[in-house]
Amino acid sequence: MDDSLLTVLQSRKDFGIRLVGEDVNAPVTAVEEIHCLESTHPYMSLWCRLQRAVVIVVSRLFIFMLALLVLWGVLVLLRYRWKKLEEEDQAMYELVRKIIGAVRDHYKDWDQGLEPIPYVPIPHIRDTLIPPQNR
Repeated sequence: MDDSLLTVLQSRKDFGIRLVGEDVNAPVTAVEEIHCLESTHPYMSLWCRLQRAVVIVVSRLFIFMLALLVLWGVLVLLRYRWKKLEEEDQAMYELVRKIIGAVRDHYKDWDQGLEPIPYVPIPHIRDTLIPPQNR
């Protein structure tokens, strides 16, 4: 490979290869300075150029749509989670309201002399509010 590069470097003929160093504008004088090779006569047919442009555009659109799809999926999952959390909070508040109502009713019954004790055991409240299959 070094011999081929040396031949291109020393020859006055145009091989269609430009030797490029670290500095693109500076001329290359030694094989060790070569950073990359560049074609000086790029040739592509119009069909090839169009085909390449379409592939690039379609692939970028696919990546963009895939990113949008992922973001949309994350948004849907977040909305579902927020809705579930809200439902759980509402269910908890409703249960607290029922417990307070049951304790208040028991106190009223005790105050009127219908209940023998002024307090209500927790298992009793649980048994009156939650059906056995849901406990």
